[in-house]
Amino acid sequence: MILIGVDPHKSSHAAVAGHQVAQRRLVVNSGTFRQRMRWCEQWPDRPLAVEGVGSWAARRA
Repeated sequence: MILIGVDPHKSSHAAVAGHQVAQRRLVVNSGTFRQRMRWCEQWPDRPLAVEGVGSWAARRA
């Protein structure tokens, strides 16, 4: 299992898989969520941890 951590910011999202097995920074636009989930598909068992879900990200979680 690979845990994927996501740190959403206003203009970009940073995502890290495992202990830096892979990392990606995505510019925020209408396709960001789709791009991030496509990137995550390489790890079939992939729980997500999203930082800051108590604020801006809560509406998107």
